[in-house]
Amino acid sequence: RFLQFTTWLSGKYQNQTAVGIYRKIQTIFKFAFDSGHIPSNPCALVKIKKQKKEATYLTEKEVAQIQFHDYRNESLNHYRDLFIFQVHTCLSYSDLRELSWDDVMESKYGPYIKKNRKKTGVPYTVLIDTVALDIWKKYGYDLKVPSPQKYNTYLKNIADLAGIKKHITTHTNR
Repeated sequence: RFLQFTTWLSGKYQNQTAVGIYRKIQTIFKFAFDSGHIPSNPCALVKIKKQKKEATYLTEKEVAQIQFHDYRNESLNHYRDLFIFQVHTCLSYSDLRELSWDDVMESKYGPYIKKNRKKTGVPYTVLIDTVALDIWKKYGYDLKVPSPQKYNTYLKNIADLAGIKKHITTHTNR
């Protein structure tokens, strides 16, 4: 029965989601088995492997298509600007969301961000080029970063309107 469940799980959800759900269930069964609540661990015999996902890359031409397209909608233009800001700074979604002007320092080469990565704690330094700085200034140094789900939904619309046939997300720009 457990094999049937994992087969259903793999068919119902995309691989990464199915693996995430399975790992949570696996933890519960392992705890129940280790503490003597169940006689055997059904997860010990069944595995769901995480598949490698092919990364999506944009060409310079495609980035320009997105950057210079006027979406004639304030929200779409805002999300486009967030995306282009990320292209020029290589910041992850979580680091973008945590970003504030207080993180900026000045050097003879211009302003730069010096901070630790949100997820890993690893320090990073990013020079803020004129494109990114202009976008940040445009929004009064408050980029108002939405939830990743909302952001990705808008990015899908932006790509479609700009004539990009690739699936883009908040990670594509990195």
